[in-house]
Amino acid sequence: MRSSYKKIFFVLFLGFVVFAFIGYRELTVPNLADSSTVVTFEIKSGASVISISEKLVRSGLINNASWFRIYTKVTGKDKNIKSGTYKIKGGMNLMQIADYITANNQEVFFHPNKISIPEGLTLEQIEDKFISAGLATKKEIEQVFYDKEFIYEHTGLNAKSLEGFIYPKTYYYEDEIDLKDFLIQYPLKEFMKEYANYINDESFYKNLILASIVEKESGTKDEKPIVASVFKNRMKNRMTLSSCATHNKIFYQRGQKPPKILLNKHLEIMSPYNTYKNQGLPPTPICSPAKDSYEAVIANVNTDYLYFFADFKGKNIFSTSYKEHNRKKKSSWNSSHLR
Repeated sequence: MRSSYKKIFFVLFLGFVVFAFIGYRELTVPNLADSSTVVTFEIKSGASVISISEKLVRSGLINNASWFRIYTKVTGKDKNIKSGTYKIKGGMNLMQIADYITANNQEVFFHPNKISIPEGLTLEQIEDKFISAGLATKKEIEQVFYDKEFIYEHTGLNAKSLEGFIYPKTYYYEDEIDLKDFLIQYPLKEFMKEYANYINDESFYKNLILASIVEKESGTKDEKPIVASVFKNRMKNRMTLSSCATHNKIFYQRGQKPPKILLNKHLEIMSPYNTYKNQGLPPTPICSPAKDSYEAVIANVNTDYLYFFADFKGKNIFSTSYKEHNRKKKSSWNSSHLR
């Protein structure tokens, strides 16, 4: 009898050892050993762990679908799998692959396409980037960029265009994504997240317009609140903003490159973006500003400055009067030409 128990125990123990050995091998030994091989692996939104595990087997990345399901279930990773397209290198074992597709670090999360939108780009410049990336045609882009219903639905604001709402950032996105889906999932979602604490303010859109001007007119981050104060002071004194940046928007709208220096003939152009002729803010933002430009506007820094000009060294020089402004411009010009 005791001999029978020993045999049963031995069989069970042997079975456990074999099971553990197989499990260890399936979990830790890469099925695809060649580290120079890269497999593009797509996980669609809503895909089950069963379908993902079977697809991993078909892709040659793992050997056994059941072990993938067991590992992700035991570790709780089955609830954290993220949809998207991944570049999975050979040499990764089952556990590493599971960690890779469930990582919280968004830099690990991979989409094959990339588009970078720097701060300060106008809607027309962003349009060119979208066309180059193959997101849509010019006609399709313009239909969405100026679709007031779409803009209101996804921002809650009655704006004439998406100018200012396409949050500047680098985005990775999946193949064959629809333009509206791209905007909703990426730059508009990012915009709403970044401005969540401000967007319900009744002055939000006006602040965004001014932030876009501050973005284009500032040389450094530190001087943004000062630049904002100049424009606020000018409006308080019923002066025009007289911003070259808003005027340049006219040329972008025409598909032209803005001139390096605005001439008198340029200042006579009839446009709501001609802030040399028109008082107050232009009707829309003139670019996609960085968040710190918006924060510079609402910081409400108090100064007496009414004028400034670029010193062509990356900064601005500020003045409280037109006489002082001209004197500083002349001095700056003379010193730059004496070198």
